[in-house]
Amino acid sequence: MSERAIGFRRAALHLGGLWALAFAQPLFELLGRNAQFFIARGSTAGDILLLAFGYALVPPLAGAAVVWGLGRVRPALGRPTVGALAQLSDTLSTALLLGVVADVFGVGVSFRIGSGGRSIGHSSL
Repeated sequence: MSERAIGFRRAALHLGGLWALAFAQPLFELLGRNAQFFIARGSTAGDILLLAFGYALVPPLAGAAVVWGLGRVRPALGRPTVGALAQLSDTLSTALLLGVVADVFGVGVSFRIGSGGRSIGHSSL
């Protein structure tokens, strides 16, 4: 029984939902509460819209294109690729959260990513 490839639309929806919850919403909330960031930079409405749409849409669409391309080459690669990209999204959002916690509480944070054992540290002194 051959496995069906994951389509671009399905991959974009999966990765887009994860990206929106883990990265886009927190950034947009932060920037929404700090409008002076855009004022200080002299950003136009077009600049703000380009940032919003680019940040919200480009990364998940790029990930979906990778999933779709690998699925076209070999259909069995689609699901593991979505899983790997979802895990990467989870790992990066955890790293960001730990960095924020370390900054708020002034503690050092270190953790390992994956089975390769690469250590990523954050230290606030």
